[in-house]
Amino acid sequence: MRLIKFDEKHKIIEFVCNTEAELWLAAKLIEKGDFVKASTDRKVKLDSGRTERIKMFLELEVSDVVFNATSSMLRVKGRIVSGKPEEFLDIGAAHSLEFGVGDKIFLKKHAISTFHKKLLERMKQSKGKKILVILIDERKAEVYAVRENSFSLILQLDFPSGKRYSIGEEKKFNKILEFLSRNISEYSAVVIAGPGFAKEKLALAIREKYRKKIFTKAVGSVTISGLYELFRKGLPEISKEVQLASEIEAVENLLKRIAVDKKVCYSLEDVKKALSFNAVEVLVISDSFIDKNRALSAELLEEAEKQRAEIVIVSCKGEHKDKLNAIGGIAALLRFELPC
Repeated sequence: MRLIKFDEKHKIIEFVCNTEAELWLAAKLIEKGDFVKASTDRKVKLDSGRTERIKMFLELEVSDVVFNATSSMLRVKGRIVSGKPEEFLDIGAAHSLEFGVGDKIFLKKHAISTFHKKLLERMKQSKGKKILVILIDERKAEVYAVRENSFSLILQLDFPSGKRYSIGEEKKFNKILEFLSRNISEYSAVVIAGPGFAKEKLALAIREKYRKKIFTKAVGSVTISGLYELFRKGLPEISKEVQLASEIEAVENLLKRIAVDKKVCYSLEDVKKALSFNAVEVLVISDSFIDKNRALSAELLEEAEKQRAEIVIVSCKGEHKDKLNAIGGIAALLRFELPC
């Protein structure tokens, strides 16, 4: 993200999103009741009576924000409060502004909270990098593109089994290597995981051809559950670059603590109590919880920030977020046990 202006006193943020992931985060930064300005096309009625689409600069009071992952566009809906040229203004009329990668967004908020600052931090740190994850065993392979906030299955292969159908390793890996020859430049690293030795053999074949960061990891399944297992186990090499991976890791650490009931709390009242004792080491909070409890969340996040607690906002879709929401959407890893 290119941050053009950040004026906390007047609650103004002006920025340009450089990646799809940043647009997705911007959809969380812009909230109902905020004001957004941008150039846009609007159909207006001329003095002659005919209608024409002209270029205008409009300010909207926001009523809704939607990020469309298919078109990679951010749509901000609202009512017109000001703009130019004035002769064509229709104050109070509904309009929508669309933003893509590279478009400038002018935002005026009612308040800038710790949550908003955390989102801006993530947007600034966003590198737009993708990690390629290849799950493979002797019978099949699944290839995933893992972005900062999501993943998608992009290739699925079944290898013939049995003596009659057996093929050599080179032929088995051919389709994967062909895919890499066309697409490897898009990825900052390749992770190869699976239950057997196929991952090591494929890693060797890839290293011989490409100068790329290649990591291997043992997981029990060559399916989406294997991908989640990979994230649960944690892979520092990619967690720094992929928000989804670091979120899953944080939730898994939380669940492990809950299983042994040690230095952890996961009800709103207990989290409040932990903050009052300055006991919170890591605050883990779902953006769904924040959406439903804006004022309360702002207070909790501000207090955690004051106490120098690490804050993890879980916003990527997935089973890790479902698990956090199932226990209330907010929890904390503690520095010490709370008194009864």
